[in-house]
Amino acid sequence: MVKQLTYSETVQILRRINAHHGNAPIDELQARVFHDELMDSMTLREAIEAVTSFYRDNPGSWMGVGDVNRLVRARRRSMLPSERELDEMAVREGLDGDGAWMFRRELVRSVSAGRAVEDSYRLALAAARRPSLGGSSSRARGATVALGRLGRGSVMPVRVGDLAPAGSGPGLVRVAACDAPSGTKTPKTPSETPEKQNTHNPSSLT
Repeated sequence: MVKQLTYSETVQILRRINAHHGNAPIDELQARVFHDELMDSMTLREAIEAVTSFYRDNPGSWMGVGDVNRLVRARRRSMLPSERELDEMAVREGLDGDGAWMFRRELVRSVSAGRAVEDSYRLALAAARRPSLGGSSSRARGATVALGRLGRGSVMPVRVGDLAPAGSGPGLVRVAACDAPSGTKTPKTPSETPEKQNTHNPSSLT
């Protein structure tokens, strides 16, 4: 993810912190390290709010980069709707099943990444209402399960256009690759009659 804060904005944050400590000087290495260790998704507004909150509750302490990250994460978590609120939102928008699940997931992920709640709500709703492409896959899985229930050598009727070649009529397809489930008896090929066996026995041709 591309870092939202620029180097110059990081210097602004450090100056705000150092203002609580007699305007201590800032060297380039300190600023570079501080910049690298700040959360990539953090905005300048979030960082300033974190500094203000820290020194309001911790006078005399020196705020580090870990404190900035921790307070920004905590603020984002506090903005997340509760489980009950998420359910009410989904119901209000007429979402259920997969749509409601997608809405909840996208809303929580977007807010956790620092996006405004209003923008997150709009994006989550669009994602929930996006047409699903999984319908054909579900039908394919159902067909696979159905085939798996047939024994080796079983036959299955098909419709024209499903499995049969173009122009052919309804027919039977032999399932040769599917093993019968364990414990299932499959029909055996009838053994040849003695008369038929004798026709292939050279000793009978005298």
